[in-house]
Amino acid sequence: MYLEFFGLKEKPFSLTPDPKFFFQSETHKTNLEQAVYGIRQREGFIVVTGAIGTGKTTLCRAIHEKMDRKVHTAVVLNPFLSEEELLESILLEFGVLQKGGQRPSKKEMLDRLNEFLLNTLKEGENALLIIDEAQNLPMPALEQIRIVSNLETDKEKLLQIILVGQLGLLRLLKSPELQQLDQRISVKCQINPLKKEEVQRYIEYRLTVAGSSGGIAFAPEALDLIYEYSLGIPRVINLICDRSLLGAYTLKTTNVNKALVQKAVEQLKLEKPGVTKRKVADLTTSAASGMSFSKIRLPFVIGGITVITGALAFLIFDNVRSKTVKTKLERQYSQEARTWQIEKARMDEQLASLEERVEAVSARSSVTGSLAVPEDLKDSFTIFLGTFKDKDSAIQKSTNLRSLGYRVYLISLNGTLPGKQYHLVLGSFKERKEAEDVLVKLHERSELSEARVVPFSETLTVN
Repeated sequence: MYLEFFGLKEKPFSLTPDPKFFFQSETHKTNLEQAVYGIRQREGFIVVTGAIGTGKTTLCRAIHEKMDRKVHTAVVLNPFLSEEELLESILLEFGVLQKGGQRPSKKEMLDRLNEFLLNTLKEGENALLIIDEAQNLPMPALEQIRIVSNLETDKEKLLQIILVGQLGLLRLLKSPELQQLDQRISVKCQINPLKKEEVQRYIEYRLTVAGSSGGIAFAPEALDLIYEYSLGIPRVINLICDRSLLGAYTLKTTNVNKALVQKAVEQLKLEKPGVTKRKVADLTTSAASGMSFSKIRLPFVIGGITVITGALAFLIFDNVRSKTVKTKLERQYSQEARTWQIEKARMDEQLASLEERVEAVSARSSVTGSLAVPEDLKDSFTIFLGTFKDKDSAIQKSTNLRSLGYRVYLISLNGTLPGKQYHLVLGSFKERKEAEDVLVKLHERSELSEARVVPFSETLTVN
């Protein structure tokens, strides 16, 4: 929309990872050189990490541009792949497989890849595999990458692999499951955000690549505001600058001032990051400039700031952790106490119900006569569990058996027998066979080895 007005050939602040817009800041240049060196020296594994929007993918495209025709490159952009899908993608990128064909077996794909890499080595060429967003790779796929990295000769690696991902990739590689993979990594590159003094050069570089002849100017106050909202993250800088240029185009001006940048961040709904980092950075910068400290004292200033910041962070963390642990323990104790009360009430209710059931039969029994059996139990069978001298022991035994799902009856005996005793019987069964099947299960419990099936009407007289 604004290209013609500003005399640009293309959008200078596009979010696409175009390698010709790769700005070699201090951190980007160092990592580019390390990665290129590792590939040419056949180091094997290289890891490139950085925060979101710092330019990891653009760096990889720049690495690819640095390679000559003797380097075959495969780029995997989709990390959500199974082991077989990952191998197939690598072979498709190298041109070993053709799209639309039937996928070979896992062993066949590894054999074909090994053959391709050996032929590449014979021709004096190299093979490079770049996997973007590697922090999202499933664990089996990462293990498959380790296996692929084992393709080598006695002297050198056949395949150079670059894993590109966010900072979480480093933590993932440190996990015990990936220890062997982590040990194979020879070059680790970490991309940091741009420094404050690099933001202006970054913006001017992209404008120049896009075709600007120097007619577009960002005011110093505008640059300061861009850094405050972006903290040097290139992707956020691109968003702010693109929207600011659109605002300048609307006003038909080539000068981007602070007001245009402020309006841009408001339209993008960006929030200004915390000022703590900025204050520390400003303090460090002023110390380095020699306003109140000499260069000799600079390390002590930085060290002091680091110690104070660390101590404050530890105190805050320890306080929050103590409160969190206390709250968690109180909540856990309260929950366990509530659960115990509910369980106790449920058991008390079941026990009361059981006592009520067992006494129902006992109330109908006579002192010396036969048991007064209800009509619905006369022709049924039961399992005689034993004789008990006290009621509490019998009820306790019946409580242990309630999980079987059958009714338990307690029958009181007295009169002709010395003292008072109790018979404990389990369930009522219409068929003897049904009772005997349950008895088989009871015999597996050693304490019930003498249990036996009897007619319900004979429960009182059984010995």
